[in-house]
Amino acid sequence: MGSILNNGVAATGGSSPSVSGGAARLLLYSDLIDHLVYNVAGGAQDPEQRDYRVACQNAYRELAFGFDWQYYYTNYRISTVEPYSTGTISSSGAVVNGSGATFPTWAKLGRLQVGTVVYPVSVRNSSSQLTLGETPITDIAASSTYTLYQSQYTLPADFRRMARIINENNLYLGEYITPQEWLNNERSGNTSGPARCWSIIADYDLPGRFALVLTPYPSAATTIDFIYQRSPRRMRLTGQETNSRAGTIAGSAAGTTITGTSTAFDASMVGSYIRWGTSTSLHPDGDGGLNPYTEQVQITAYTSSTSITVSPAITTAMSGVKYIISDPVDVYQSMVTALLRRCELELAIARGRDMGVANGAFREALIQAREADKLQLDVRAAGDDYGSHGINWAYPTAAI
Repeated sequence: MGSILNNGVAATGGSSPSVSGGAARLLLYSDLIDHLVYNVAGGAQDPEQRDYRVACQNAYRELAFGFDWQYYYTNYRISTVEPYSTGTISSSGAVVNGSGATFPTWAKLGRLQVGTVVYPVSVRNSSSQLTLGETPITDIAASSTYTLYQSQYTLPADFRRMARIINENNLYLGEYITPQEWLNNERSGNTSGPARCWSIIADYDLPGRFALVLTPYPSAATTIDFIYQRSPRRMRLTGQETNSRAGTIAGSAAGTTITGTSTAFDASMVGSYIRWGTSTSLHPDGDGGLNPYTEQVQITAYTSSTSITVSPAITTAMSGVKYIISDPVDVYQSMVTALLRRCELELAIARGRDMGVANGAFREALIQAREADKLQLDVRAAGDDYGSHGINWAYPTAAI
């Protein structure tokens, strides 16, 4: 197959790579499959492609998660909230009623402190009623004062690990502590103020997500920034699925709407890429095929099974042409060869073939990719380990 290059636009906040019209050669999931078919397996494509897909998914995961790539570093901002204590409260069981209080919308994510006891909030039933995550031993007496605060903030869905946090004054905020140390502070010395320490725990509101926890809890609405390492975008559509290639499409030059005939577009395709050529009977290939595509753009919105919105705008008008829809491979251009070699290795493993040559080719490509991952131009001392890129990472630990 021909040379495949990713556009190399760094993602921010977990976004996928972008492409500019048909000029940039963004690697798609379909290209990985084609590479194995053309260069390794040979012969016609199997509609199932089970071993190809497994090999590509394994290679993608092993390369992205097995090494520390600068491409997956991005920044994130958390906006903290000011504690709320207007009015008074009382409770019956786990239900808390406010008097003269208008509980803020973030109350569901907060904690309620009455005296020295802290209760997690489970539900904000209304602006004047909350349900706690646990029932107080005794009901909270009428006209009790309280403080509603938020010390836990949900981290991005693609979060893997993070560096130190920075406040609006560009100062590092305290130090990382273990979840157990954070809980000790939360229960024993709970006060408000600028965060001096922080930790990472499982988010109690969103299964499968992590959260940043601060101590003391923030005393004011402010912002916190940090660098985190994200996970790569999921690869799902290979371009061989029925709904990824059914019917034909049409679009106007400089337009952003693609209209299908007998197509099966669906909302899950938003974020994927659609590519087409000039043929009305053959689906487009990658760069190394006999029917290479001429344009590919990202699907940005779904209207119906026969209408989608794309970006950037279409370069050349087309009508009645075949197409495929596939997911982008979220790697930087210098990682592409290593990924292709890893796909070959994973296919050899899946088919029980000798792995010696494939493993050697992958190791060589990996060394080159790791060297190219040094994006900074500063001179480093001999023996300097660039593996962590000078970042003190904090890893999620078991939930409390």
